[in-house]
Amino acid sequence: MDLLSEMVVFAKVVELRSFSAAARQLGLSSSAVSKSMGRLEAHMGAKLLNRTTRSVTPTDLGHEAYAGCTLISHTAREVKAIAGRHASAPTGRLKLSAPVVFGQRWLCPRLPAFLARWPDLEVSVTLTDRIVDLVDEGFDIALRIASALQPALVARPLLETRYILVASPEYLRLHGEPQLPAQLAEHPCVLLGYGNFNGDVSLSDGQQEVQVQLRGRLTVDNSIGILSATEALMGIGLLPDFTAAAALANGEVVQLLPGWALGGAYGSRKVYAVYSPTRYVPRKVRAFIDHLTGTPGEPP
Repeated sequence: MDLLSEMVVFAKVVELRSFSAAARQLGLSSSAVSKSMGRLEAHMGAKLLNRTTRSVTPTDLGHEAYAGCTLISHTAREVKAIAGRHASAPTGRLKLSAPVVFGQRWLCPRLPAFLARWPDLEVSVTLTDRIVDLVDEGFDIALRIASALQPALVARPLLETRYILVASPEYLRLHGEPQLPAQLAEHPCVLLGYGNFNGDVSLSDGQQEVQVQLRGRLTVDNSIGILSATEALMGIGLLPDFTAAAALANGEVVQLLPGWALGGAYGSRKVYAVYSPTRYVPRKVRAFIDHLTGTPGEPP
């Protein structure tokens, strides 16, 4: 195994924090990976990895070397993509990230059809609300919900999403349904508990805009948690439409004030598929984006 190959193996070991996991993904034996790391450390003249019976972590030098080795690995994948871009079907492993709830509710239900269409592809999904570094962390593509994106990335819009107000039918039977935005202040609300999201909201019906201060004793930093609390009669929930879609369809919650659109921090956003700029877009990335844009533009 040459030095460049050993760098690729090293990057995979650091990424997965495991010799055996890296060996499985690379199609090597654990002993081959261990020997490769030994040769690389001998070449570097220093220790790159701290090994215990439970984990593998990079040393200070290992952290610095990882960035360069990851770039080499990414470049190798890109060169391989050049050869395979005219292939009749995409192959290999597609590594992608998506926001947690959006990935659970919108993305993952669309993956079975994608995998059924392309049987030679494997998909690895990381659900995180953190903004991942596509190059350093080895992601082929990421889905992001934003009003603006970094100019260094290629972005393909997939759909538009918005926040809505919902309540359970039983709650509305007991407490009444608000007919005007100002009446929302009379009800307890379950709000998002992170970032610049708070109870100060604006609503517009296209002719007028109304400011309302929503109040409640419960904030949750996850919209599925907000939905669950809303279904449990905690009050009115404020959450993304893709989170509430199934519950709305099943009649478990009802949308309130459907003729009014929320603005400000709760204004509509676009969902983008983003990837690093490259002269040759890998076939698997193109196939994945084509699959997502070929589905209906609204959440199911």
